[in-house]
Amino acid sequence: MRVTFILKNLTDSAHADLAVMSDADRYAKLHKWAFGDLKHCVSEKIGTSDAFRDKVALNALFRGRVPAFSYKLEARKGYKLATFEVA
Repeated sequence: MRVTFILKNLTDSAHADLAVMSDADRYAKLHKWAFGDLKHCVSEKIGTSDAFRDKVALNALFRGRVPAFSYKLEARKGYKLATFEVA
């Protein structure tokens, strides 16, 4: 399952803090920011279409075990994409 975070207008210190975290901690921090105080800077897209079924499938991955994460950060024009593959 692919989860993509769009990062806009984050400070260099925020990016530096994310760089030293593990993939699981990085995912948790970005998820917290996307639905917390920094929701104007971080948005989350689950799966290819951000459909409800994709959110349910991701939730099922988190139930009962700790999933494996792989992380990739890509620079775009005016923002950055943080992509996680959750298995």
